[in-house]
Amino acid sequence: MRILQSTLLIPILTALASAQSLGEKYYCPAAANSTGSPAVISAVGSDIVGGNALTLIASGLPSNQFGFFLVGPSTGLVANPGGSQGTICIGGGLGRFNGQVMNSGGMGTISAIVDTLALPVNPVAAIAGGETWHFQAWYRDLNPSQVSNFTDAIAIGFRDVGITADFSADVTSGPAPLSVQFTNSSIGASSYAWDFGDSVTSAASNPGHTFAAAGTYLVELVTTGSAGSAADLLVIEVTAAPPTFGPVWAEFTVVDPAVGLACIDCHGVGGFGDLDMSTEAVAYANLVGAAADCGSGNTRVIAGDAANSLLYQKLAGTQTCGQSMPFGASYSGDLALVYDWIQAGAQQ
Repeated sequence: MRILQSTLLIPILTALASAQSLGEKYYCPAAANSTGSPAVISAVGSDIVGGNALTLIASGLPSNQFGFFLVGPSTGLVANPGGSQGTICIGGGLGRFNGQVMNSGGMGTISAIVDTLALPVNPVAAIAGGETWHFQAWYRDLNPSQVSNFTDAIAIGFRDVGITADFSADVTSGPAPLSVQFTNSSIGASSYAWDFGDSVTSAASNPGHTFAAAGTYLVELVTTGSAGSAADLLVIEVTAAPPTFGPVWAEFTVVDPAVGLACIDCHGVGGFGDLDMSTEAVAYANLVGAAADCGSGNTRVIAGDAANSLLYQKLAGTQTCGQSMPFGASYSGDLALVYDWIQAGAQQ
Protein backbone atom coordinates (compact mmCIF):
# COMPACT_ATOMS: atom_id res chain seq x y z
CA MET A 1 0.00 0.00 0.00
CA ARG A 2 1.36 3.40 -0.99
CA ILE A 3 0.34 6.36 1.21
CA LEU A 4 0.80 9.85 -0.23
CA GLN A 5 0.96 12.93 1.97
CA SER A 6 -1.10 15.95 0.90
CA THR A 7 1.98 18.20 1.17
CA LEU A 8 3.37 16.36 -1.84
CA LEU A 9 0.20 17.23 -3.76
CA ILE A 10 0.52 21.01 -3.50
CA PRO A 11 2.72 21.50 -6.60
CA ILE A 12 0.64 18.91 -8.47
CA LEU A 13 -2.65 20.63 -7.68
CA THR A 14 -1.19 24.02 -8.57
CA ALA A 15 -0.25 22.72 -12.01
CA LEU A 16 -3.67 21.14 -12.46
CA ALA A 17 -5.54 24.35 -11.68
CA SER A 18 -5.27 25.49 -15.32
CA ALA A 19 -5.78 22.04 -16.88
CA GLN A 20 -8.80 21.04 -18.95
CA SER A 21 -11.78 19.90 -16.90
CA LEU A 22 -13.27 16.55 -17.92
CA GLY A 23 -16.39 14.49 -17.33
CA GLU A 24 -20.03 14.98 -16.44
CA LYS A 25 -21.59 14.92 -13.00
CA TYR A 26 -24.78 12.88 -12.65
CA TYR A 27 -27.29 12.27 -9.89
CA CYS A 28 -25.31 11.19 -6.86
CA PRO A 29 -26.42 12.50 -3.45
CA ALA A 30 -23.11 13.12 -1.69
CA ALA A 31 -23.63 13.41 2.08
CA ALA A 32 -22.18 16.23 4.15
CA ASN A 33 -19.12 15.31 6.20
CA SER A 34 -17.67 16.79 9.40
CA THR A 35 -16.77 19.99 7.49
CA GLY A 36 -20.50 20.65 7.12
CA SER A 37 -20.48 20.17 3.33
CA PRO A 38 -20.22 17.18 0.98
CA ALA A 39 -16.92 16.34 -0.70
CA VAL A 40 -16.73 16.56 -4.50
CA ILE A 41 -14.76 14.82 -7.24
CA SER A 42 -13.38 16.39 -10.41
CA ALA A 43 -11.14 15.29 -13.27
CA VAL A 44 -8.61 17.15 -15.38
CA GLY A 45 -6.15 16.31 -18.13
CA SER A 46 -6.89 14.22 -21.20
CA ASP A 47 -9.59 11.72 -22.14
CA ILE A 48 -7.42 10.07 -24.82
CA VAL A 49 -6.89 6.40 -24.00
CA GLY A 50 -3.33 5.27 -23.41
CA GLY A 51 -2.12 8.78 -22.67
CA ASN A 52 -2.25 8.33 -18.89
CA ALA A 53 -2.89 12.04 -18.56
CA LEU A 54 -6.09 11.79 -16.53
CA THR A 55 -5.98 13.07 -12.95
CA LEU A 56 -8.75 12.63 -10.39
CA ILE A 57 -9.16 15.16 -7.58
CA ALA A 58 -11.33 14.85 -4.47
CA SER A 59 -11.76 18.06 -2.49
CA GLY A 60 -13.77 19.16 0.51
CA LEU A 61 -12.62 16.16 2.54
CA PRO A 62 -12.08 16.45 6.30
CA SER A 63 -8.48 17.25 7.20
CA ASN A 64 -5.92 14.53 7.83
CA GLN A 65 -8.08 11.59 6.83
CA PHE A 66 -7.32 8.71 4.47
CA GLY A 67 -9.06 8.18 1.16
CA PHE A 68 -8.81 6.55 -2.26
CA PHE A 69 -10.64 6.53 -5.58
CA LEU A 70 -13.18 4.05 -6.98
CA VAL A 71 -14.02 3.15 -10.57
CA GLY A 72 -16.76 1.22 -12.34
CA PRO A 73 -18.25 0.76 -15.83
CA SER A 74 -21.78 1.94 -14.98
CA THR A 75 -23.88 3.96 -12.57
CA GLY A 76 -25.34 2.64 -9.34
CA LEU A 77 -27.08 3.91 -6.24
CA VAL A 78 -26.48 2.17 -2.90
CA ALA A 79 -27.05 4.29 0.19
CA ASN A 80 -25.04 3.82 3.40
CA PRO A 81 -23.13 0.67 2.36
CA GLY A 82 -21.52 -1.04 5.34
CA GLY A 83 -22.73 1.70 7.66
CA SER A 84 -21.14 4.49 5.64
CA GLN A 85 -22.66 7.97 5.82
CA GLY A 86 -22.59 8.30 2.03
CA THR A 87 -23.81 6.67 -1.18
CA ILE A 88 -22.00 4.54 -3.76
CA CYS A 89 -23.03 5.76 -7.21
CA ILE A 90 -20.92 3.33 -9.24
CA GLY A 91 -22.09 -0.07 -10.46
CA GLY A 92 -21.18 -2.94 -12.72
CA GLY A 93 -18.20 -4.22 -10.73
CA LEU A 94 -16.47 -1.81 -8.38
CA GLY A 95 -12.72 -1.23 -8.63
CA ARG A 96 -10.64 0.31 -5.85
CA PHE A 97 -7.40 2.24 -6.29
CA ASN A 98 -6.08 0.66 -3.10
CA GLY A 99 -2.49 1.20 -4.20
CA GLN A 100 -2.99 4.95 -4.05
CA VAL A 101 -4.24 5.52 -0.51
CA MET A 102 -3.74 9.18 0.37
CA ASN A 103 -3.95 11.45 3.39
CA SER A 104 -6.06 14.57 2.81
CA GLY A 105 -3.78 16.65 5.05
CA GLY A 106 -4.67 20.20 5.99
CA MET A 107 -6.01 20.94 2.50
CA GLY A 108 -8.70 18.26 2.65
CA THR A 109 -7.73 17.09 -0.85
CA ILE A 110 -6.44 13.94 -2.51
CA SER A 111 -5.36 13.44 -6.12
CA ALA A 112 -4.34 10.50 -8.30
CA ILE A 113 -3.22 9.89 -11.88
CA VAL A 114 -5.26 7.12 -13.52
CA ASP A 115 -3.48 4.36 -15.41
CA THR A 116 -5.96 4.03 -18.29
CA LEU A 117 -4.33 0.76 -19.37
CA ALA A 118 -4.80 -0.99 -16.03
CA LEU A 119 -7.98 -0.05 -14.18
CA PRO A 120 -8.18 -1.95 -10.85
CA VAL A 121 -11.39 -3.84 -11.67
CA ASN A 122 -11.72 -7.63 -11.79
CA PRO A 123 -10.20 -8.57 -14.15
CA VAL A 124 -7.87 -5.61 -14.68
CA ALA A 125 -9.13 -3.62 -17.68
CA ALA A 126 -7.65 -1.25 -20.22
CA ILE A 127 -9.91 1.62 -21.25
CA ALA A 128 -10.91 1.56 -24.92
CA GLY A 129 -12.00 4.47 -27.06
CA GLY A 130 -15.76 4.94 -26.95
CA GLU A 131 -16.10 3.60 -23.41
CA THR A 132 -17.47 5.54 -20.46
CA TRP A 133 -16.15 4.94 -16.95
CA HIS A 134 -17.44 6.29 -13.65
CA PHE A 135 -15.29 7.54 -10.77
CA GLN A 136 -15.88 8.38 -7.11
CA ALA A 137 -13.80 8.73 -3.94
CA TRP A 138 -14.09 7.01 -0.54
CA TYR A 139 -12.66 8.57 2.61
CA ARG A 140 -12.56 8.29 6.39
CA ASP A 141 -14.13 10.86 8.69
CA LEU A 142 -14.73 11.58 12.38
CA ASN A 143 -18.40 12.54 12.30
CA PRO A 144 -18.52 12.36 15.27
CA SER A 145 -17.00 8.86 15.60
CA GLN A 146 -14.90 7.00 13.02
CA VAL A 147 -17.03 6.49 9.88
CA SER A 148 -16.60 6.51 6.10
CA ASN A 149 -18.16 8.64 3.38
CA PHE A 150 -18.13 9.20 -0.38
CA THR A 151 -17.81 12.14 -2.75
CA ASP A 152 -20.28 12.64 -5.58
CA ALA A 153 -19.50 10.82 -8.85
CA ILE A 154 -18.27 11.75 -12.31
CA ALA A 155 -18.63 10.01 -15.69
CA ILE A 156 -15.88 10.32 -18.31
CA GLY A 157 -16.12 9.30 -21.96
CA PHE A 158 -12.81 8.25 -23.54
CA ARG A 159 -11.58 8.53 -27.13
CA ASP A 160 -8.84 7.33 -29.42
CA VAL A 161 -6.42 9.75 -31.09
CA GLY A 162 -7.83 11.15 -34.35
CA ILE A 163 -11.52 10.93 -33.47
CA THR A 164 -13.72 12.97 -31.18
CA ALA A 165 -17.21 12.76 -29.77
CA ASP A 166 -18.70 16.14 -29.04
CA PHE A 167 -22.28 17.36 -28.91
CA SER A 168 -24.52 20.01 -27.40
CA ALA A 169 -28.23 20.44 -26.71
CA ASP A 170 -30.56 23.36 -27.31
CA VAL A 171 -31.94 22.92 -23.78
CA THR A 172 -30.51 20.97 -20.85
CA SER A 173 -33.28 21.40 -18.29
CA GLY A 174 -37.00 22.00 -18.08
CA PRO A 175 -40.35 20.45 -17.18
CA ALA A 176 -41.60 17.17 -18.62
CA PRO A 177 -42.24 16.42 -21.39
CA LEU A 178 -38.95 18.05 -22.44
CA SER A 179 -38.08 18.06 -26.16
CA VAL A 180 -34.35 18.36 -26.80
CA GLN A 181 -32.52 18.81 -30.10
CA PHE A 182 -28.93 17.55 -30.07
CA THR A 183 -26.22 19.04 -32.29
CA ASN A 184 -23.32 16.76 -33.17
CA SER A 185 -19.90 18.40 -33.69
CA SER A 186 -17.79 15.22 -33.58
CA ILE A 187 -14.73 14.82 -35.81
CA GLY A 188 -13.53 11.75 -37.71
CA ALA A 189 -16.63 9.62 -37.10
CA SER A 190 -18.60 7.56 -39.60
CA SER A 191 -21.29 6.23 -37.25
CA TYR A 192 -23.03 7.39 -34.11
CA ALA A 193 -24.64 5.58 -31.19
CA TRP A 194 -26.78 7.67 -28.85
CA ASP A 195 -28.11 6.53 -25.49
CA PHE A 196 -30.54 9.03 -23.98
CA GLY A 197 -30.52 7.43 -20.54
CA ASP A 198 -34.19 6.39 -20.65
CA SER A 199 -33.80 3.09 -22.56
CA VAL A 200 -34.12 4.90 -25.91
CA THR A 201 -31.25 4.93 -28.43
CA SER A 202 -30.57 6.46 -31.85
CA ALA A 203 -28.07 6.16 -34.69
CA ALA A 204 -28.91 9.55 -36.21
CA SER A 205 -26.28 12.23 -36.61
CA ASN A 206 -28.29 15.02 -34.99
CA PRO A 207 -31.25 13.43 -33.24
CA GLY A 208 -34.06 15.03 -31.33
CA HIS A 209 -35.56 13.34 -28.30
CA THR A 210 -38.41 13.95 -25.88
CA PHE A 211 -37.91 13.04 -22.22
CA ALA A 212 -41.37 12.08 -21.01
CA ALA A 213 -40.79 11.82 -17.26
CA ALA A 214 -39.01 13.85 -14.61
CA GLY A 215 -35.50 12.69 -13.77
CA THR A 216 -31.77 13.18 -14.32
CA TYR A 217 -30.64 11.66 -17.62
CA LEU A 218 -27.02 10.99 -18.58
CA VAL A 219 -26.99 11.22 -22.39
CA GLU A 220 -24.08 9.46 -24.08
CA LEU A 221 -22.81 9.69 -27.66
CA VAL A 222 -20.31 7.08 -28.89
CA THR A 223 -18.69 7.82 -32.24
CA THR A 224 -16.86 5.27 -34.38
CA GLY A 225 -14.51 5.82 -37.32
CA SER A 226 -11.33 4.58 -38.95
CA ALA A 227 -9.27 6.01 -36.06
CA GLY A 228 -11.28 4.18 -33.40
CA SER A 229 -14.05 5.34 -31.10
CA ALA A 230 -14.81 8.20 -28.73
CA ALA A 231 -17.53 9.09 -26.24
CA ASP A 232 -19.09 12.26 -24.90
CA LEU A 233 -21.67 12.85 -22.16
CA LEU A 234 -24.23 15.46 -21.18
CA VAL A 235 -26.66 15.64 -18.26
CA ILE A 236 -30.30 16.56 -18.96
CA GLU A 237 -32.40 17.58 -15.95
CA VAL A 238 -36.16 17.11 -16.36
CA THR A 239 -38.49 18.40 -13.67
CA ALA A 240 -42.07 17.38 -13.01
CA ALA A 241 -44.64 18.97 -15.28
CA PRO A 242 -46.53 21.79 -13.56
CA PRO A 243 -50.12 20.87 -12.76
CA THR A 244 -52.79 22.24 -15.05
CA PHE A 245 -56.25 23.04 -13.76
CA GLY A 246 -59.41 24.41 -15.27
CA PRO A 247 -61.21 27.52 -14.09
CA VAL A 248 -62.66 27.51 -10.60
CA TRP A 249 -66.20 27.07 -11.92
CA ALA A 250 -65.17 23.80 -13.55
CA GLU A 251 -63.84 22.55 -10.22
CA PHE A 252 -67.38 22.66 -8.80
CA THR A 253 -69.52 21.83 -11.84
CA VAL A 254 -67.29 19.19 -13.45
CA VAL A 255 -65.52 17.62 -10.49
CA ASP A 256 -68.68 17.49 -8.43
CA PRO A 257 -71.85 18.76 -10.18
CA ALA A 258 -73.97 18.23 -7.07
CA VAL A 259 -71.80 20.59 -5.05
CA GLY A 260 -71.82 23.06 -7.93
CA LEU A 261 -75.61 23.12 -7.88
CA ALA A 262 -75.60 23.55 -4.12
CA CYS A 263 -73.28 26.55 -4.53
CA ILE A 264 -75.67 28.11 -7.04
CA ASP A 265 -78.55 27.66 -4.59
CA CYS A 266 -76.83 30.02 -2.13
CA HIS A 267 -74.58 31.98 -4.45
CA GLY A 268 -76.49 32.74 -7.61
CA VAL A 269 -77.04 36.27 -8.90
CA GLY A 270 -77.05 38.56 -5.87
CA GLY A 271 -76.21 35.50 -3.80
CA PHE A 272 -75.63 35.15 -0.10
CA GLY A 273 -72.81 37.27 1.28
CA ASP A 274 -72.50 39.14 -2.02
CA LEU A 275 -70.78 36.07 -3.48
CA ASP A 276 -72.20 35.67 -6.97
CA MET A 277 -71.05 32.37 -8.57
CA SER A 278 -73.64 32.26 -11.32
CA THR A 279 -71.10 32.18 -14.17
CA GLU A 280 -67.48 31.19 -14.56
CA ALA A 281 -66.11 34.71 -15.06
CA VAL A 282 -68.18 36.21 -12.25
CA ALA A 283 -67.28 33.38 -9.87
CA TYR A 284 -63.57 33.77 -10.57
CA ALA A 285 -63.66 37.54 -10.04
CA ASN A 286 -65.57 37.16 -6.78
CA LEU A 287 -63.29 34.44 -5.40
CA VAL A 288 -59.64 34.98 -6.34
CA GLY A 289 -58.13 37.82 -4.34
CA ALA A 290 -61.56 38.92 -3.10
CA ALA A 291 -62.10 39.85 0.54
CA ALA A 292 -64.50 37.62 2.45
CA ASP A 293 -67.58 39.03 4.15
CA CYS A 294 -66.88 37.23 7.44
CA GLY A 295 -64.02 37.61 9.84
CA SER A 296 -61.28 40.20 9.63
CA GLY A 297 -58.68 40.06 6.87
CA ASN A 298 -60.00 36.84 5.31
CA THR A 299 -59.61 36.32 1.56
CA ARG A 300 -61.75 33.85 -0.35
CA VAL A 301 -58.94 32.53 -2.55
CA ILE A 302 -55.28 33.48 -2.07
CA ALA A 303 -53.42 32.35 -5.18
CA GLY A 304 -50.59 30.06 -4.08
CA ASP A 305 -51.85 29.71 -0.49
CA ALA A 306 -54.67 27.19 -0.21
CA ALA A 307 -54.33 26.69 3.54
CA ASN A 308 -55.22 30.33 4.24
CA SER A 309 -57.90 30.61 1.55
CA LEU A 310 -61.39 30.79 3.08
CA LEU A 311 -62.91 28.86 0.17
CA TYR A 312 -60.62 25.88 0.80
CA GLN A 313 -61.17 26.12 4.55
CA LYS A 314 -64.95 26.03 4.06
CA LEU A 315 -64.74 23.01 1.74
CA ALA A 316 -62.43 21.27 4.24
CA GLY A 317 -64.62 22.25 7.20
CA THR A 318 -61.80 24.11 8.96
CA GLN A 319 -63.12 27.65 8.55
CA THR A 320 -62.99 30.09 11.47
CA CYS A 321 -66.01 32.08 10.31
CA GLY A 322 -69.20 31.38 8.42
CA GLN A 323 -70.63 28.02 7.40
CA SER A 324 -68.94 25.10 5.69
CA MET A 325 -69.57 24.54 1.97
CA PRO A 326 -71.92 23.17 0.83
CA PHE A 327 -74.24 24.41 3.56
CA GLY A 328 -75.31 21.67 5.95
CA ALA A 329 -73.24 18.96 4.22
CA SER A 330 -69.69 17.74 3.74
CA TYR A 331 -67.81 18.46 0.52
CA SER A 332 -67.72 15.20 -1.44
CA GLY A 333 -65.63 16.40 -4.38
CA ASP A 334 -61.90 16.23 -5.03
CA LEU A 335 -60.61 18.50 -2.27
CA ALA A 336 -57.00 17.79 -3.26
CA LEU A 337 -57.72 19.08 -6.77
CA VAL A 338 -59.07 22.36 -5.41
CA TYR A 339 -56.04 22.63 -3.10
CA ASP A 340 -53.62 22.04 -5.97
CA TRP A 341 -55.46 24.52 -8.19
CA ILE A 342 -55.04 27.25 -5.57
CA GLN A 343 -51.42 26.29 -4.85
CA ALA A 344 -50.59 26.42 -8.56
CA GLY A 345 -51.73 30.03 -8.73
CA ALA A 346 -55.52 29.72 -9.10
CA GLN A 347 -55.38 30.17 -12.87
CA GLN A 348 -58.51 31.18 -14.72
